[in-house]
Amino acid sequence: MRSVLTSLAVVAVAITLEGCHPMACNDMYVPEGLRLVLEPPKGIELQSASGRLVVDGAPQEFRCAPRVHDGGCDLWESTLFLPLDLSSKPRTVEVQVTLNEDNALAFGGSVRPRYTDTEPNGRGCGYVTAGEVTIALAAN
Repeated sequence: MRSVLTSLAVVAVAITLEGCHPMACNDMYVPEGLRLVLEPPKGIELQSASGRLVVDGAPQEFRCAPRVHDGGCDLWESTLFLPLDLSSKPRTVEVQVTLNEDNALAFGGSVRPRYTDTEPNGRGCGYVTAGEVTIALAAN
């Protein structure tokens, strides 16, 4: 009898955790946004980034420094992350970016992000959409 009750308790817990239930969902903050993987010429280190994006007709200005998170953008080594709502998965995003204070590197144009949808807080607990683009940079 005890093993039957134990089995029933295990089944009840498994059924409870099946969907998005407070016990099944994590509460992780995973930002949605666009990740620009920048490929500068050899020997050039990225020191700062500033520019403008246009997503679904809405412009967004940004300015950031390496390893400084201010909620507006993050620049880590050669990756620039810009928090955005990309749930509409726009086919193209207009990007204008100037890198380093001496304006030695710049890019301007339309890019086509590759999108991924993940459920970082557990199955059934909401999706996070992220886009990624690789941009080869040339010196000005």
